[in-house]
Amino acid sequence: MCRVRRLGGDRAAPPNRFFFVDWPQDWLEFYQANGFVAHDVLPIESRRRVRPFWYSEVISRLKLSAKQKELYDAGVAYGWKDVFGVPIHGPGSLQGLVTMATRQELTVSLAECAVLETMARALREGAAEA
Repeated sequence: MCRVRRLGGDRAAPPNRFFFVDWPQDWLEFYQANGFVAHDVLPIESRRRVRPFWYSEVISRLKLSAKQKELYDAGVAYGWKDVFGVPIHGPGSLQGLVTMATRQELTVSLAECAVLETMARALREGAAEA
């Protein structure tokens, strides 16, 4: 699964703009209907980071709000195992996020994470030119 998000920064553009979304339709509808975009740990954490991160590494050290806990529990129930997030920071305070989710337990090496990061940045650059 891959999601490319623009997280805001440019006042002329909408605060959240999704470029490519291939998450399951039922999950997207649930996510949007419950207003999780404002509470999702992934974009919140990506604003604080430059390097990619795994959701499982971040979530274990945070004190979640009720809405964040609701999203986390729903994700577990849905079968999500983890999400790899690649923060994108650019000119004009551009903030973006590319996410890749899995519903299988994975062991990913540092080299494989570097390849995923490179692919995410290339995808984001392609979206910016579109």
